[in-house]
Amino acid sequence: MDVIDEQGRLFGTVNVIDALVVLVVLSTVVAGAALVVGQESPAEPREITIAAQTPPVQPYVAAAIPEGSVDGSSVVAVHNKSIRPTTVAVRADNGTLHERDHPLNRTVTMAVTLSVSEVPDDGVTAYRFNDEPLEIGRDVTFDFGRVSVNGTVTSFASESG
Repeated sequence: MDVIDEQGRLFGTVNVIDALVVLVVLSTVVAGAALVVGQESPAEPREITIAAQTPPVQPYVAAAIPEGSVDGSSVVAVHNKSIRPTTVAVRADNGTLHERDHPLNRTVTMAVTLSVSEVPDDGVTAYRFNDEPLEIGRDVTFDFGRVSVNGTVTSFASESG
């Protein structure tokens, strides 16, 4: 018995083209299933606390940053918020520089608990906040609902949960 007969049938029963179509469809289904089943599900968000400092802001912006729980955003809570006058360098008439408090601008230092995603990175745990890497020295935008401010991550104060 020939493998393919003169009518193009495999072992005299199945058309070769039909068999190839079935193989392509089956391999596509198997590859798709492997892709879906093999994907890792995204990690549950977790909360971490960082220390952050804002660049100079107007006093009403500093006052609008809430202290305590924050509803409905990726910022979970603000702790230990302190507001101080922004220090600026002023040149005296004789050319020397002096530090002075800015008459309006304020700098806010705070501990902020954030909802982040945890991403393994070469065996080290890395965090992402609003789809951006969360690292010391990185500028991030904090959305407190009534007001959004930019801030710089100064340290990871502690981890929770």
